[in-house]
Amino acid sequence: MPRAAGFTASDHPLRISQLERLLFRLPAEFGGWPAVETKLEQLNHRAALVGPHGSGKTTCLLELATRQRHSGRRVGVLFTTVESGAKIPAEWRETLADVDEDALVIADGYDVLSLRHRWLLRTRLRPRGGLLVTAHRRAALPTLMRTRVTPALLGELADALYAGCPDARPSDATLARQLAQCHGNAREVFRRLYRKI
Repeated sequence: MPRAAGFTASDHPLRISQLERLLFRLPAEFGGWPAVETKLEQLNHRAALVGPHGSGKTTCLLELATRQRHSGRRVGVLFTTVESGAKIPAEWRETLADVDEDALVIADGYDVLSLRHRWLLRTRLRPRGGLLVTAHRRAALPTLMRTRVTPALLGELADALYAGCPDARPSDATLARQLAQCHGNAREVFRRLYRKI
């Protein structure tokens, strides 16, 4: 693999700010964003994005949040992590208290919550507002989309990240091998590559 010698933390192709700028690449099989939004509407705005760690669920969620806002819908985006615990985080309460029937609540980290708290979140929003969540496995909500990273997709992401220094880009074979070792987790692939440079 070519080495990216001489990079500093601020100009490294795999720095956090670069990774956060990557846009979700919607696979052709989903028929484009309008088709995804139509499916979300058919599901009464109650659905889950399902996929393994590092497969683009959060990035897809944020893209959908932007698109829903542009269509005039009120959107509240909520994040939680394992460190936050299995209960609905206190900072979510204000957003949840202010939901009307046209609002969409987007909850990233849904499957970190206990079964009881997932149920509380779903039932609290059932009479009013929509709920779109991320999950690592099938949730108690209909699946809007399954995310996964293929070697071809990882290559596209690497092309974007290494655009300013193509000689430092890992080979497709290296990327595919890393993806297999990381069980489809693109975030972990780039983390490993960052540490190797």
